[in-house]
Amino acid sequence: MCRALKMVSIRMHGKGSMIHDPVLAEEGMINARLREPASLMGVHDSYSLKVPNPEAQKGMSGTGMIHRLMLIDDNAIDQKMYQRIIARSGRVDEVVTCLSAIEALDYLSDPNHPKIDVILLDINMPRLDGFQFLEEATARFGNDFAKLVVVMLTTSLDPRDAERARGFPVVRDFLNKPLTTGHLDQIVGYLADG
Repeated sequence: MCRALKMVSIRMHGKGSMIHDPVLAEEGMINARLREPASLMGVHDSYSLKVPNPEAQKGMSGTGMIHRLMLIDDNAIDQKMYQRIIARSGRVDEVVTCLSAIEALDYLSDPNHPKIDVILLDINMPRLDGFQFLEEATARFGNDFAKLVVVMLTTSLDPRDAERARGFPVVRDFLNKPLTTGHLDQIVGYLADG
């Protein structure tokens, strides 16, 4: 089952400030566990945290932001790492995480779920891989199942995978793992270009 996580920015002040680690927090808890002072972790002015968002908002929240990003990856450890990177970037309002392409298709099929702006899609997954997901999603929903951008995010170095990905009109880029804040900045640029 896919989960929607709202990203909320908070400001840190002074050497003794404590930060909340969103990845280690128990689900449903905003202040689940405090860690070492922010200054020891190299965080001086801001940090983002995630909290579950039961009621997703609609529309983009402003320039330079990704309102709703879907992350489809079967590796739970990669998901946690990407959630942390996304939270620290301050570029994303909400992340919908899916551990399988089938879960993602179910989520996208539900008319009660808001539209996704960006999909980060792993290629190598069991049962339904990233390319099979793209084929199924475009067959079901057409080329506009994500508002603007689908980005393949993978460890594959095979140039045939990149070429195949570019064969789908919905795919804007093919990026190698791991996800970086630079990748998110690039994706925000795609959104700005329309």
